[in-house]
Amino acid sequence: MKVLVVDDSTTIRFTLKAILSGMDYEVLEAASGEESIELFKKNSIDLITMDIEMDGIDGYEACSIIRQLEHERDSKSFIPIIFVTNVDTLEGRVKGFESGATSFITKPFNKQDIVNILEMIKNPKNIFAGVNILIVDDNVQSSNLVSSIIKEHGANVLTTSDGNNAIDFIRLYPDKVDLIITNYSLPKMNGNEVCAKIKNQLGLKKIPIIMMLKKEEQDKILDVFKVGCSDYITKPFIKEEFIARLNTHLEYFILNKALEHKIVELKRLNKLKDDFLAVCSHDLKSPLTGIIGFSNILLKKDYIQEHDKEFIKLIGTAGEFLKSVINNLLDIAKIQFEQTLEFSSINIINTIEDAAKPMTIIANSKQINLSIINRANTQLNVMGNNNALLRVFNNLLSNAIKFTQKDGVIEVVIDKINDNSKDFVAISVKDNGIGISKEKLNHLFDKFSKTSRPGTEGETGTGLGLSIVREIIEKHFGKIEVTSEINNGSNFKITLPMTS
Repeated sequence: MKVLVVDDSTTIRFTLKAILSGMDYEVLEAASGEESIELFKKNSIDLITMDIEMDGIDGYEACSIIRQLEHERDSKSFIPIIFVTNVDTLEGRVKGFESGATSFITKPFNKQDIVNILEMIKNPKNIFAGVNILIVDDNVQSSNLVSSIIKEHGANVLTTSDGNNAIDFIRLYPDKVDLIITNYSLPKMNGNEVCAKIKNQLGLKKIPIIMMLKKEEQDKILDVFKVGCSDYITKPFIKEEFIARLNTHLEYFILNKALEHKIVELKRLNKLKDDFLAVCSHDLKSPLTGIIGFSNILLKKDYIQEHDKEFIKLIGTAGEFLKSVINNLLDIAKIQFEQTLEFSSINIINTIEDAAKPMTIIANSKQINLSIINRANTQLNVMGNNNALLRVFNNLLSNAIKFTQKDGVIEVVIDKINDNSKDFVAISVKDNGIGISKEKLNHLFDKFSKTSRPGTEGETGTGLGLSIVREIIEKHFGKIEVTSEINNGSNFKITLPMTS
C-alpha cells in the first residue's frame, strides 16, 4: 500500500514515515501542496496524509485538486485523505470535508493515533461503535432507512417520531445521546424548534444536530444554522456523503468530551508530578548537597583520624549515589511528560565523538583503550535530538568503562545497514568486560531493576540509566538490543533510521 505524506515540516514527515514504514506501508513524501499534486499525477496512491497549513497551495486546495484528478482518472475512486492540523475546529472540519477530506488528526499525535485512524479506514463498519444517535422523524420509511445505514456502521440507534418526546428523553438522559438527526418537517414542532430547545432550554450547546431537509425546504438552510444546528443534509442523500458528514461532527464532539475528561485527569496527574519533582529537586537534593559538601570538608581536616575518614568517605559515596538516583528520576519524569522531542538532521558520528571525548579520559585512568570505528566511511545523518542522543552514548560508554577491567578494550562500531529497502545506522558499543548473566539480561532495561551492580573498581549504579536510554531510543523510532556473556563482555547495538 502506497501512502503520500504531505507536510512542510521535516519532523512531521519523518515521524509519519517512521510510523507508516514500520507498518509495512510504502511512503512517498511531499513538502508542499504543489509537490503533492505532481506526485499524485505520477503515482498510484492508496492513502494521503495532508497538512492543512502550508505556504502556496494549502491542504484544502491541494485536496480539492487531487479529488478532481482522481475523478478524471476513475470516477468511482475515493482515496482516503487524512488532514493533519495544528488547530482542530468544527469550521475547519466542515471546510476540509467540502474539499474532499476523509478524516482528521491533530498535532501532536502518537503512533496509536495513526493506527486507530488507519483501522477505522480499513474497517469502516466499526466507525460508530459505541456511539448513541437519536433520530427524530415522523416518516417511518425515512427513519428506518437512516437507522439501518447508521446501524451498519456500529452505532446504537434511538428513534422517536415526536419532537416533545425527543426533548423529554434528552432532558432525562443527556449523557445517552452523542448526536441527533432530526427531520425539519415534524408534527407539533418543527426541527428548528427541536434544535432551539435542546441548545437553549436544555443548555446542550455542544451536542451535534444534523437537520434533514427536502429539496423544496432548502430556503430554510440559513434558519437551520441560526438556531444552532451543526449541519444539514438534503433528501435524498448519497449514503457515503451522509456517513462522512456524521463522522465529521461525531469525531469532534466525542473528542471534546474525551478532552474534558482528560483535562481533569491531567490536572490531577500534573499536580502529583509537580509535587514529586518539588520533593526531589528541593526537599531531597538540598540536604544531600549539604551532606556531600560537609563530608568533603571533613576529609580535609587534619584532626580527623584515618580510620574515621573511611567512614566519612562512605557517607559521601552514599550521598552521591542518592543524588544520582534523584537526578535520574527527574530525567525520567522529563522524558515521559515530553510527548515529543525537537528533531533536526544531525550527523550521528559527530554526536558519538562528542560523547567519547570526556569518556576517553575516564577510560585512560583505568588503562582501557576506547576507539571509534566508522565502517561506513561516510557521513551518517539521522533525524534526532542531539542532546538526548548524547546522553544515550554517554551512558553506554560510562557503563562499558565501569564494567571493563584494567587494560580492557571498548569499541564503538558505526555502520550503515539496509533492511527492506530502508537505510539505518547501526551503532555497537562493545567491551571485553565482566559481562552480564542471562538471568539479568531480560530485566536490563527495567526501571529500578535488580541488575544494577558495582563496577570493576566499586563504581555504583542506580538501575535507572538503561531505562532512560531505551525511552530515548524509542522516541527516535529506533531499537536497542544487547548480547552478553559472563567474563566475555557485552555488546549494546542501537539501530536508528537514516535521513537524507
